[in-house]
Amino acid sequence: MSGLIDMFFSKKKLVTVLEWQFTGEKWIQERAKGGATTLEVWVVGYLSGLAVGSNEDFLKGASAASILEVMDRRCALKPLLRLSEIAGEVADELRK
Repeated sequence: MSGLIDMFFSKKKLVTVLEWQFTGEKWIQERAKGGATTLEVWVVGYLSGLAVGSNEDFLKGASAASILEVMDRRCALKPLLRLSEIAGEVADELRK
């Protein structure tokens, strides 16, 4: 994964996914049907980048599963926000 763009091959065609443009509603839909793997990886990577960039180890002790649970809760509360905004709120929550 590089920056905010995750590139992967699908049916012999390069597809670029800009997860940060997806909303909480998209997260909920994809998680409900079990197809959110790329989004899940993006969120964990995004939060890891925020932690490194801020020199704060706010992910210490947090499992991927617990992070995804917080994302589920936040996305349900704010379905129209972009995932990057929701992930930022998750980072703030983990800092506490």
